[in-house]
Amino acid sequence: MANSTTKKTAAKKTTAKKTTTKKAAAKKPVAKKATTKKATTKKAAAKKPVAKRPVAKRPAVRPTVAKRPTSSTSKNHASKLAKIFVPEEFDINGYTFKKLGSIIKVDGYVCTIKIDPKAKAGLNDILIIKNKQIFLQIDSFDESGNALAFVVYANTMTTIELNDIVNTSNSNIKVPTTSFNGRVFNAMGIPVDGKGALPAKTKYISIDKKESDIHAINTEYKLHETGIKIIDLICPILTGGKAGLFGGAGVGKTVLIQELINNTPKEEQAIFIGVGERTREGLELVQEMEMTGVLEKTALVFAQMSDLPGARFNIAKVGITMAECVRDINKVNSFVFIDSIFRFVQAGMELSGQLGKTASLGGYQPTLSKEMGSIQSRINSTKNGSITSFQSVFLPADDITDPSAISIFTHLDSKIVLDRNKAAQGYYPAINPLASTSRLFDKKYIGEKHYNTANEVIRILKLHEDLQSICDMMGIDALSPEERNLFKRGNIIKAFLTQPFNVTQVFTGVKGVRVPIERVVDDFSRIVSGEFDDLDPSLFMYKGTLDEIAQLDVSLTKTVVIGMGNINE
Repeated sequence: MANSTTKKTAAKKTTAKKTTTKKAAAKKPVAKKATTKKATTKKAAAKKPVAKRPVAKRPAVRPTVAKRPTSSTSKNHASKLAKIFVPEEFDINGYTFKKLGSIIKVDGYVCTIKIDPKAKAGLNDILIIKNKQIFLQIDSFDESGNALAFVVYANTMTTIELNDIVNTSNSNIKVPTTSFNGRVFNAMGIPVDGKGALPAKTKYISIDKKESDIHAINTEYKLHETGIKIIDLICPILTGGKAGLFGGAGVGKTVLIQELINNTPKEEQAIFIGVGERTREGLELVQEMEMTGVLEKTALVFAQMSDLPGARFNIAKVGITMAECVRDINKVNSFVFIDSIFRFVQAGMELSGQLGKTASLGGYQPTLSKEMGSIQSRINSTKNGSITSFQSVFLPADDITDPSAISIFTHLDSKIVLDRNKAAQGYYPAINPLASTSRLFDKKYIGEKHYNTANEVIRILKLHEDLQSICDMMGIDALSPEERNLFKRGNIIKAFLTQPFNVTQVFTGVKGVRVPIERVVDDFSRIVSGEFDDLDPSLFMYKGTLDEIAQLDVSLTKTVVIGMGNINE
């Protein structure tokens, strides 16, 4: 009992201690002091309202203040970025661009673009990656609605990356309708000659112009005089027609084109299209034109050999569209010089391979005939004027049966074939009169005298070629006296078909000449009649007319033919 009483007493004491401790803890003045301090603070805050707000309200206000500025700032920042990098609409060199989508695949110079739901795009539309100044062109669309585009022009210091924003102009390449005389343009129709931008009021037109109405085409056959003897005599050029200059490398195609530009009538417009030109050649051409004063009436468009195939493929349409503007807007005849149309075919072949199209015969694109037709069908005459074209055609390995040459042959009115053997012998222009032909070579178009004289020239040259084979095998003694005369007359004709050019005067020192077609016919009619058979053929080399020979002392130049050459009597 005593023990239990003791335990109860101890328990009571312990309980009392705990209760006392709890009460003591409850009666600690900390809470009261805190309350007093708060009250004091409030009173102090009432006296000093400036000090009260940051202390009492900061925890409550801070979240609200932090949320509002962050939200508004981020929206403003995003809108600023949108204005800088993804503008709603902007202009560059006559093009108005707006957002199309972003790049989701890059394969060399071909890109796949995912189009935004509200954006619209069409075939051949010009696109731009603005910050990188890269221009693209839409080729096709896949089953998902994505656009497949190839690069037309790009800054060499930039690259295409995934997620790049692409903007569209909703139009094809545009070229100026006026103000292009004496200027040099690239494949985008943008001046690159350092003479500044075009006037602000300049109007532009798409190169995707519809083909001419067949009823508006003028089918009248009219002779165009070039001033070059062998062309005007053997293969006359049709006004509003297409003439091809066929030849391999180094036979004089570019020089011949430069002389044709130089001989363009002053009142008419010349447009030079450099497809795959070397930079050096293009620069020399511009400088020579500027020196001779030809540049003032000439517009030049270039896609250099180092440019992308997309640029070289489009450059022909750029130049021809300018020629159409000259004809249809200014009502002036224009001359288009393409050097070389083969590079256009080659660019199409490269582009076709990049786009994954199956190659055709000779490795060329399957759409070769269609692409060539789209270019050639726009070169014609209408009631407003004419577009006459001279196109140099490079022959791979001098093979005139190459698919590229065949695709061009079908569109040409005149075929001017340059011969490497003639060039090696020093006969310039190195045109083969037996291989060159013209649709205009007919009595009703060129007249009876011209027709008969040219036919006689061709007949003698064919005989000369046969007799040359006999001389090579058996010597000239195997020929009869009549055959010897014909053989020598053929040498005279070959020599007189040469001609000094104005554009080569700085290299040869011989002044160039331009001969009227009537004079050409008269001079050759005298030669084929045998009037000059007793003269040395070398006298006729690089002479414009027979008057130049009459001024020489011919008493020392009469010759006889011995063996394989000529000696003075």
